[in-house]
Amino acid sequence: NQLASARERITPNIMGIWQSTVPELPRTHVERLHKTYGFTANQIRALWKRYTELAGKKGRITKADLQKVPELHINPLFELIYQIMDNPREDPEEGINFESFVATLSTFRPVDDLQDARGDRDDEEAVYHDVHAREMKLRFLFRIYSNEYDTSVPVEQQTIRADDLRRVLKQMSHGASSVNGDEGDASENEEFLRNVIDQTMAEVDKDNSGTISFEEFKNILAHIDVETRLSVHFS
Repeated sequence: NQLASARERITPNIMGIWQSTVPELPRTHVERLHKTYGFTANQIRALWKRYTELAGKKGRITKADLQKVPELHINPLFELIYQIMDNPREDPEEGINFESFVATLSTFRPVDDLQDARGDRDDEEAVYHDVHAREMKLRFLFRIYSNEYDTSVPVEQQTIRADDLRRVLKQMSHGASSVNGDEGDASENEEFLRNVIDQTMAEVDKDNSGTISFEEFKNILAHIDVETRLSVHFS
């Protein structure tokens, strides 16, 4: 009886520790992710904690898990961001692995975070780093518009068509309407989208190819603060 009583006292404590403990990432894994994606060791461990909480016993996170993250769920581009995060070469039913999770979120590192990461580099290296950071965000945004989520296909080989613009703008419009609770008039929305798309193609498609190249895409966003708009602070 005394032994049974002791077991009852010990077991809940052990189970509590087991359920609240997050498996630790190997140091070599943390270092590799830091070098590849630029997050600090503490940020990587914080992301790992969030990832394991979302994944639970499954081991990998799913679309439903990501929808539990308010910052992502209310984003008008959530569906498109998820498609980039979900590696097309893997079985979608298996979920998203941790590195794909980190790789996608690395695009959203804020400007001040990127500036801290460059450390004591000289001015020339600092300028290169800032340009590289902007380029990374532009490439990510271009993939969303071009509907090409396989990162093995260079953006220089991709183009944006009028239908691609319509798809993304409709997704953004639907996402914003869902958040605000205002769907608006469908015919008016369609006419507005058509005007925006026609005007955009006329202004951006300089070579009259009927598509938008990555260089043309960068030119139209030259004076847009992409760095701030595509930023999320990570603790």
